[in-house]
Amino acid sequence: MVAVDPKSVPSAHQFTVVIDSVETAIHEGVLRSNGGGTVAVVAPGVLEVTRLHHVVVRGGGGGEVRFSRCGHAAAEDVGAASFDRCDAVRVAGAARGVSVRRCRSADVERCAGAVAIRRCKGAARVRGAGELRVGRCREADVAGCADVAVERCRAARADWCGALALGRCGSADVSRCGAVRVDRCRDASVSGCGTVAVRRGRVSVVEAQKPMSPPPMYQQAEPVLATPVEIMSKTICATTVSTFIPIPRSRASASTSKPWTADLHKPPRPKPHQSNPMALVEAKPSGASTSAAQPIFLVVLDGGVETPVHDELTTLYGAAGGTVTVTGPGQLSAEGLRSVLVRGVVVDNDDGEGESEGEGVVAATTTAVRFTLCADAAAECVGAASFDRCGAARVEGAREVSASRCRAAEVERAGKVTLERCRDARLRGGGFLRASRCRRADVESFGEARLARCKEARLDWCGTVEVDMCRAVNVSRCGAVTGERCRVVNAAGCGSVAVARAVVNMVEEERMQ
Repeated sequence: MVAVDPKSVPSAHQFTVVIDSVETAIHEGVLRSNGGGTVAVVAPGVLEVTRLHHVVVRGGGGGEVRFSRCGHAAAEDVGAASFDRCDAVRVAGAARGVSVRRCRSADVERCAGAVAIRRCKGAARVRGAGELRVGRCREADVAGCADVAVERCRAARADWCGALALGRCGSADVSRCGAVRVDRCRDASVSGCGTVAVRRGRVSVVEAQKPMSPPPMYQQAEPVLATPVEIMSKTICATTVSTFIPIPRSRASASTSKPWTADLHKPPRPKPHQSNPMALVEAKPSGASTSAAQPIFLVVLDGGVETPVHDELTTLYGAAGGTVTVTGPGQLSAEGLRSVLVRGVVVDNDDGEGESEGEGVVAATTTAVRFTLCADAAAECVGAASFDRCGAARVEGAREVSASRCRAAEVERAGKVTLERCRDARLRGGGFLRASRCRRADVESFGEARLARCKEARLDWCGTVEVDMCRAVNVSRCGAVTGERCRVVNAAGCGSVAVARAVVNMVEEERMQ
């Protein structure tokens, strides 16, 4: 490679270019490759890359990079990037926007602005963007975007998005999105979404989970207890039992065996094998739920063991007071507990065994958990979670989250989040955020964020940001920042900043960190 007309004058827009594993810094001039490709600075902060086989561009101080007719092209932590007639393109971090046209495949991550992808022969994969438009691609895989429109694609998949519009697609798989609009799609499957509007298309809404087979305890023919107890002793059975499974009163009253205290030290008597494992318990109507066969939640109280909670009226008691109660189908309420963790049960195999989380599983997004006056409350893999006057609240993987008057709130991978009067809030990855009257808010990778009357706020890699009557706001690598009546707003690497009645400081990204 030969450098032509390099300038040694320092510039704020300095790009790091890696061509065939050779790294070079450039802020002005032209770089020519032996294969005939060029890298040229055509304007301050604008870099053009043409006809290179393998090239990676980093940095640039919020500048713009344009790729044309390249083989493998990648842009990392730039202001804006555009690709035209390239083979495989990749973007990891763009503050303003990304444009991809007539490329073989596209992979975009962490784009605060708008993303437009058209006419890709292969797959288009987007993870975290403010506004996304995909058209005429073979496959579209989208997750964590605020506003998405997919048109004329053979196959589309969307997960954890805000507003989604599908038009003229062959097949579509949508899960855990806010508002979904389908127009003229051949076959679309929607699961765990807020609202679904269909216009001329075939759409199947999937809400129920796969049926779960009975646990191994019935296949091993455990004895039926004579009277209901709350805690099973470890010396009762040959195998250690750490959790309590409620027993219907009908089974307890119908039993005529000896009192339970008389057989504490006797091993269980084996029963003859039966082809149907459910024959060992009472038969129930088809609409009723079997407590041991279909667990809905896994509850951990005060750091103890996991207790399965089923879709029936059940109450668990904490060691220091407080209760966990099933208030309805898929509805759980926890109140006055010192420490409580609720996990939603998911299904990921053909055997129907439930797990709390894992690769390739689908969360029980139709469940809802409510915490009130708990010191330490956490929810994982549930549909909706709400916290009221709790000490520490933590949520991971929920479609909708709301917290009011909590000391600390930590949210990861949520669809819609609403916070009110929380002291410390930390949010990572989501679609829509509304926070009001919080003391400190730390937000990253949200499609849309609206903050009002917050004392201190920090936002990074968000799509659209609106701040009203906040004291100190630090915004970096976001798309559009608007609002009014803020004391100080520090912005770095953002697309546009328009805050009325506020002191706005445009600073560098290094100072923000």
